[in-house]
Amino acid sequence: MTSNDPNYPADFFAKIFNLTPRRIQQLAKEGIIPKAARGRYPLLGAVQGYVRYLQARSFSKEAEDLGDLQTERTRLTKANADKIEIEVKQLQNDLAPIELITWTLNKVGSQIASILDAIPLKAKRRIPDLTNAQVELLRREVIKAQNVASKVTVDLDEYDTNTPT
Repeated sequence: MTSNDPNYPADFFAKIFNLTPRRIQQLAKEGIIPKAARGRYPLLGAVQGYVRYLQARSFSKEAEDLGDLQTERTRLTKANADKIEIEVKQLQNDLAPIELITWTLNKVGSQIASILDAIPLKAKRRIPDLTNAQVELLRREVIKAQNVASKVTVDLDEYDTNTPT
Protein backbone atom coordinates (compact mmCIF):
# COMPACT_ATOMS: atom_id res chain seq x y z
CA MET A 1 0.00 0.00 0.00
CA THR A 2 1.36 3.39 -0.96
CA SER A 3 1.28 6.54 1.16
CA ASN A 4 -0.96 8.23 -1.40
CA ASP A 5 -3.58 5.43 -1.07
CA PRO A 6 -6.82 7.38 -0.51
CA ASN A 7 -8.70 6.83 2.75
CA TYR A 8 -12.46 6.44 2.91
CA PRO A 9 -15.02 6.18 5.72
CA ALA A 10 -16.64 2.91 6.85
CA ASP A 11 -19.89 3.84 5.04
CA PHE A 12 -18.03 3.82 1.70
CA PHE A 13 -16.70 0.26 2.25
CA ALA A 14 -20.02 -0.88 3.67
CA LYS A 15 -21.65 -0.02 0.34
CA ILE A 16 -18.86 -1.63 -1.72
CA PHE A 17 -18.73 -4.86 0.31
CA ASN A 18 -22.49 -4.95 1.00
CA LEU A 19 -21.87 -4.91 4.75
CA THR A 20 -22.82 -2.61 7.60
CA PRO A 21 -20.46 0.12 8.80
CA ARG A 22 -20.30 -1.72 12.14
CA ARG A 23 -19.07 -4.88 10.36
CA ILE A 24 -16.35 -2.81 8.63
CA GLN A 25 -15.23 -1.61 12.07
CA GLN A 26 -15.20 -5.20 13.35
CA LEU A 27 -13.10 -6.34 10.37
CA ALA A 28 -10.64 -3.53 11.14
CA LYS A 29 -10.53 -4.52 14.81
CA GLU A 30 -9.84 -8.15 13.77
CA GLY A 31 -6.96 -6.92 11.58
CA ILE A 32 -8.56 -7.96 8.32
CA ILE A 33 -8.91 -4.39 7.04
CA PRO A 34 -6.14 -1.89 7.90
CA LYS A 35 -7.17 1.32 9.61
CA ALA A 36 -5.54 4.60 8.50
CA ALA A 37 -7.17 7.15 10.75
CA ARG A 38 -10.16 7.38 13.03
CA GLY A 39 -13.10 5.93 11.07
CA ARG A 40 -11.19 5.92 7.78
CA TYR A 41 -9.64 3.05 5.88
CA PRO A 42 -7.18 2.91 2.94
CA LEU A 43 -8.85 1.84 -0.32
CA LEU A 44 -6.25 -0.64 -1.59
CA GLY A 45 -5.50 -2.13 1.85
CA ALA A 46 -9.18 -2.59 2.69
CA VAL A 47 -10.02 -4.28 -0.63
CA GLN A 48 -6.96 -6.57 -0.48
CA GLY A 49 -7.60 -7.44 3.17
CA TYR A 50 -11.25 -8.27 2.57
CA VAL A 51 -10.43 -10.36 -0.52
CA ARG A 52 -7.82 -12.36 1.49
CA TYR A 53 -10.42 -12.84 4.24
CA LEU A 54 -13.01 -14.17 1.76
CA GLN A 55 -10.43 -16.45 0.14
CA ALA A 56 -9.47 -17.89 3.53
CA ARG A 57 -13.13 -18.51 4.40
CA SER A 58 -13.69 -20.15 1.03
CA PHE A 59 -10.66 -22.39 1.52
CA SER A 60 -11.80 -23.47 5.00
CA LYS A 61 -15.28 -24.25 3.62
CA GLU A 62 -13.74 -26.34 0.83
CA ALA A 63 -11.61 -28.20 3.39
CA GLU A 64 -14.73 -28.87 5.46
CA ASP A 65 -16.56 -30.15 2.37
CA LEU A 66 -13.62 -32.44 1.59
CA GLY A 67 -13.79 -33.80 5.14
CA ASP A 68 -17.50 -34.51 4.71
CA LEU A 69 -16.77 -36.19 1.39
CA GLN A 70 -14.10 -38.39 3.02
CA THR A 71 -16.53 -39.34 5.79
CA GLU A 72 -19.18 -40.25 3.22
CA ARG A 73 -16.67 -42.30 1.22
CA THR A 74 -15.63 -44.16 4.37
CA ARG A 75 -19.27 -44.89 5.22
CA LEU A 76 -19.97 -46.10 1.69
CA THR A 77 -16.87 -48.32 1.67
CA LYS A 78 -17.92 -49.90 4.96
CA ALA A 79 -21.48 -50.46 3.69
CA ASN A 80 -20.13 -52.16 0.54
CA ALA A 81 -17.81 -54.35 2.62
CA ASP A 82 -20.73 -55.37 4.86
CA LYS A 83 -22.86 -56.18 1.80
CA ILE A 84 -20.13 -58.34 0.29
CA GLU A 85 -19.60 -60.13 3.61
CA ILE A 86 -23.33 -60.96 3.78
CA GLU A 87 -23.32 -62.21 0.18
CA VAL A 88 -20.32 -64.46 0.89
CA LYS A 89 -22.04 -65.90 3.99
CA GLN A 90 -25.16 -66.57 1.89
CA LEU A 91 -23.05 -68.38 -0.72
CA GLN A 92 -21.47 -70.46 2.07
CA ASN A 93 -24.98 -71.22 3.39
CA ASP A 94 -24.15 -69.51 6.69
CA LEU A 95 -26.95 -66.97 6.11
CA ALA A 96 -30.32 -67.21 4.39
CA PRO A 97 -32.32 -64.39 2.83
CA ILE A 98 -35.26 -63.29 4.96
CA GLU A 99 -37.66 -64.16 2.11
CA LEU A 100 -36.52 -67.79 2.18
CA ILE A 101 -36.87 -67.98 5.95
CA THR A 102 -40.35 -66.43 5.82
CA TRP A 103 -41.47 -68.80 3.05
CA THR A 104 -40.12 -71.82 4.95
CA LEU A 105 -41.78 -70.83 8.22
CA ASN A 106 -45.12 -70.26 6.44
CA LYS A 107 -44.91 -73.68 4.81
CA VAL A 108 -43.99 -75.44 8.06
CA GLY A 109 -46.68 -73.49 9.93
CA SER A 110 -49.43 -74.53 7.53
CA GLN A 111 -48.34 -78.19 7.72
CA ILE A 112 -48.37 -78.09 11.54
CA ALA A 113 -51.82 -76.41 11.49
CA SER A 114 -53.19 -79.23 9.32
CA ILE A 115 -51.82 -81.88 11.68
CA LEU A 116 -53.23 -80.09 14.72
CA ASP A 117 -56.67 -79.74 13.06
CA ALA A 118 -56.81 -83.51 12.54
CA ILE A 119 -56.00 -84.47 16.16
CA PRO A 120 -59.56 -84.37 17.59
CA LEU A 121 -61.04 -86.48 14.74
CA LYS A 122 -58.17 -88.99 14.82
CA ALA A 123 -58.54 -89.32 18.58
CA LYS A 124 -62.30 -89.96 18.22
CA ARG A 125 -61.67 -92.64 15.55
CA ARG A 126 -59.00 -94.43 17.58
CA ILE A 127 -60.76 -94.09 20.92
CA PRO A 128 -64.46 -94.52 20.17
CA ASP A 129 -65.37 -94.20 23.85
CA LEU A 130 -64.41 -90.50 23.85
CA THR A 131 -67.41 -88.31 24.54
CA ASN A 132 -68.26 -85.29 22.44
CA ALA A 133 -67.27 -83.10 25.41
CA GLN A 134 -63.83 -84.71 25.50
CA VAL A 135 -63.39 -84.25 21.72
CA GLU A 136 -64.49 -80.62 22.08
CA LEU A 137 -61.90 -80.17 24.86
CA LEU A 138 -59.20 -81.47 22.48
CA ARG A 139 -60.43 -79.12 19.74
CA ARG A 140 -60.27 -76.10 22.10
CA GLU A 141 -56.71 -76.99 23.16
CA VAL A 142 -55.66 -77.31 19.51
CA ILE A 143 -57.19 -73.88 18.77
CA LYS A 144 -55.30 -72.39 21.74
CA ALA A 145 -52.02 -73.79 20.39
CA GLN A 146 -52.80 -72.45 16.90
CA ASN A 147 -53.63 -69.01 18.31
CA VAL A 148 -50.36 -68.89 20.25
CA ALA A 149 -48.42 -69.92 17.14
CA SER A 150 -50.18 -67.29 14.99
CA LYS A 151 -49.12 -64.51 17.38
CA VAL A 152 -45.41 -65.33 17.26
CA THR A 153 -43.33 -62.37 16.10
CA VAL A 154 -39.64 -61.99 15.44
CA ASP A 155 -37.85 -59.33 17.49
CA LEU A 156 -34.34 -59.06 16.09
CA ASP A 157 -33.28 -56.81 18.97
CA GLU A 158 -34.15 -59.61 21.38
CA TYR A 159 -32.26 -62.22 19.38
CA ASP A 160 -28.84 -62.96 20.84
CA THR A 161 -26.34 -63.88 18.13
CA ASN A 162 -24.26 -65.72 20.74
CA THR A 163 -27.08 -68.17 21.42
CA PRO A 164 -26.11 -71.63 20.16
CA THR A 165 -28.42 -73.02 17.46
